[in-house]
Amino acid sequence: MKVWGDFRKYLLKAIEIVKLRKEAAREAGSDEAALVPGILVLAIGGLAVAIGAILQGGASSPVEAVFFLFLAPALNILVFSLFISVFHAVARLFGGKASFQSYYRAAALASIISWSQAIPVVGSFIGIWGIPVNVIVLEAVHGLKRLEAAAVVSLMMAAAMGLLYFAGLLG
Repeated sequence: MKVWGDFRKYLLKAIEIVKLRKEAAREAGSDEAALVPGILVLAIGGLAVAIGAILQGGASSPVEAVFFLFLAPALNILVFSLFISVFHAVARLFGGKASFQSYYRAAALASIISWSQAIPVVGSFIGIWGIPVNVIVLEAVHGLKRLEAAAVVSLMMAAAMGLLYFAGLLG
């Protein structure tokens, strides 16, 4: 029961971060024990994305659906880690002061918002809330000014949209 109690504590902390409470993000970043719950939040987020995709007809067969359900949690952790590395590097260019681990812990807990992806269509709209959440996490953990944190998020979004655009041209 201790494990569930600890995870519950971190879920409550994640909800506080999603409510844009900078202090909660700062605390999560400095709490070394937040790493494992953060990774678990990411894995569940991957599962939520898989469920949402399956509900929208994203799997053509039951075997594909099962494969997706098993693969999505690990893939979500991997992709998140890659993206958060780039976010961290850009934040450091803007004067961010946090360690990678500190930023990772807070951002992983903040990714609880991805759980909404299990609900087709609605999850996409709720997911937009991740933009201000990321700004607050960058501001709180990296010590950036709000405008600097917003610039980091904007640059990353522009880069992601550019990659998607060029991937569409190549495909």
